[in-house]
Amino acid sequence: MQKFKYFRIVYLLIVSVLLVALVTVSVLCKESMGNYKDSVKNFKRIVASYNKSSKAHMASVAEYKKKMIKFKEDFLKETYDNQEKEFILNNMASIGDVMEKAGYSGNLKKGEYSKKYKGYKVKIKFDYEKGTAERNGYKVTFGSGIYEYKKYKETKKYASCSTLGDLIFCDISYKKNKLKVTEKSYEPDDWMDFPKVIAHAGGAKREDDSNSIYTNSKEALLTNYQLGHRVIEFDFKITTDDNLAAAHDFTEQGLSNEEVNEKNWKGSKAYGDGNDEGYTTLLVTDILDQMMVYRDMYLVTDMKGDTATVGEEFKVLCKEAKKRDSKLLDRIIPQIYSTGMYDEVMKINDWESIIFSTYKDSKEKAYNTISFCKSKKNIDVVTASYDDKRYNETAIDMVHENKMLMFYHSVDDYSTMTSCRKKGVDGFYTNFLLPRDILLLESQK
Repeated sequence: MQKFKYFRIVYLLIVSVLLVALVTVSVLCKESMGNYKDSVKNFKRIVASYNKSSKAHMASVAEYKKKMIKFKEDFLKETYDNQEKEFILNNMASIGDVMEKAGYSGNLKKGEYSKKYKGYKVKIKFDYEKGTAERNGYKVTFGSGIYEYKKYKETKKYASCSTLGDLIFCDISYKKNKLKVTEKSYEPDDWMDFPKVIAHAGGAKREDDSNSIYTNSKEALLTNYQLGHRVIEFDFKITTDDNLAAAHDFTEQGLSNEEVNEKNWKGSKAYGDGNDEGYTTLLVTDILDQMMVYRDMYLVTDMKGDTATVGEEFKVLCKEAKKRDSKLLDRIIPQIYSTGMYDEVMKINDWESIIFSTYKDSKEKAYNTISFCKSKKNIDVVTASYDDKRYNETAIDMVHENKMLMFYHSVDDYSTMTSCRKKGVDGFYTNFLLPRDILLLESQK
């Protein structure tokens, strides 16, 4: 019995200890869970605070980066703007921007551009290394060169505004540092703004060891245009099929007036000294086609018919010009030889600028001719042979008093040109002299 009582006491003690332990553990667990939850809450608060701080930091970093990028862009922009301002101050423009504004399509890297002008394809090719460009065979040189300029990842080429303008017949300028490209228009009287030399019969075709004159050929036209002539005279004779052949006469081709037509004229050659192969003959249609591409070229006519046929000759000329562009008529200067011829040509078109040439009437007094020209507001020039004694200093003064110009023909050397200028002569028909020759003479005044 005693033994049983002992075990019972031990059992109760064990159970009591276990119950106390269980209660203690329960209390401790409860406290631990509370602490754990508090810890989790604190951890979450810390994480949230960190995230907020991190986001603020990241936003601050992003803002800093943005500011640095803007600073760099502003710095580069100012640098580029200053460089571009230097180009502007030096009267230079971006080739790509100019060509785009002028309506050309092409590739700046290759330097090749083209566009259609009233049905005529105009091709322009730049040679950046040589500082040159070509327009349908006509070559210009950029005296100050062509400059490459890199703006960010973009490459630009800069060249002289005036030379670019001459190349594409545009006025190129800046207005408040913005590029402006405007197509030039050539008015009837503008030909007198060029150096006052007229290339006679197309001008001389220069060879290595000789020069050919009176060829009225394509080669003469292209050569003298390249050499700076912008006012070019051609002789014309009417063909049997109502075209105009650029010719002084047909005898060199062994043809007569009665058998020359467009086909056999185009199949023949024009000849000159030192050239056995001959040059390319022209019709007025070929010259007008060239004028559509060379839009600053003026044509002076020397019709080889008489007063009876001149009306037909000018009808052909006007008809062909209007087929291409009626504005071509503004760049044609009729040369007349008598008072009767004036009336005939004015029936065909209301010409705004006319030259009265005196070589066909050697008996008419200078006073009478000048008086007639004075009465016509559109006769701008009187021209005579440089050895025609009728047109001396007194006659030249009379021409000037009536607000006209006096030209002599054909003056082919600098010495003769100088002596004629001393008499008061304003301009010259020439086979050999160039526009730069008269500019040189004028610079020595």
